[in-house]
Amino acid sequence: MAEEAAPKEEKKKEKGGRSGKIVRKPKKPVNNWKKYKAEGDTLKRSNNSCPKCGPGIFLAAHKNRAVCGKCGYVEMAGKNEPKKDSK
Repeated sequence: MAEEAAPKEEKKKEKGGRSGKIVRKPKKPVNNWKKYKAEGDTLKRSNNSCPKCGPGIFLAAHKNRAVCGKCGYVEMAGKNEPKKDSK
């Protein structure tokens, strides 16, 4: 029976199984200080905050929308304009 187990182990190694170490990508540093501006002795928030989550949770700015990363709230830019009839 020991002779039968050896070929199975060799097949597993030939297939290119894991080497044992997991390679992880390096994490990007969080730059929360870029979301505030210092004016005198006070701090001012530069981005909009989420109306559902409250202050401290910012909306991510995209080309045509602002999205909350925590709750998924979306503000579309340019959607408030009334539609013109093509007649």
